[in-house]
Amino acid sequence: MGDGDVRRQRTQNRDLPEDQSLTKYEQFHVTICTILISLILPAIVLAVVTKIESFPTEKYLAEHKQLLEDWTTQPYVDIKLEDTAAGCPIDYEPLFTRKWNGTKDVCVEGLSFKPYVSEDGCRGDIIRGIPPVDMTSITGKIACGKRGGPTFLESIRVDPETEECPRTYVPCSAITEADDTVCVKEYEV
Repeated sequence: MGDGDVRRQRTQNRDLPEDQSLTKYEQFHVTICTILISLILPAIVLAVVTKIESFPTEKYLAEHKQLLEDWTTQPYVDIKLEDTAAGCPIDYEPLFTRKWNGTKDVCVEGLSFKPYVSEDGCRGDIIRGIPPVDMTSITGKIACGKRGGPTFLESIRVDPETEECPRTYVPCSAITEADDTVCVKEYEV
């Protein structure tokens, strides 16, 4: 079929919808171009985005990693408040393990503040830093938790259609909605 035939065929099909006025040859090319664009364009965008220094890809990857770590960690099944001196019992761990890093010495010269370095000296006042604080213990008490049971990914859930636990399992709680219910062996309740 020559160019003149193709033009004539298109002219005759002008009253047809646009997608039907393409020849099979043109339809093939449109299909190939669409496939190439749908495969290549995301790859180009990803390559450009990863090269942009201000784009926080590490932050988003870290959030996904944190989510996976949370879902694969056993939940707390018991919590106790203990005296700091006694510490957490065996099989328990501190619930809060945060350390405040404190502050560093500062040299105040007029209206300017700068880190104090003893070798450099200071012509003004020195404000001494505050040492780090381990905030695991609060007012002489420490909150301890015991982990156990299946992880979030391993949990048995109710059937979404019947809203019932599988045979030999019972809902962990009778007052939660089906979407929020975990199923356990009867003796674990």
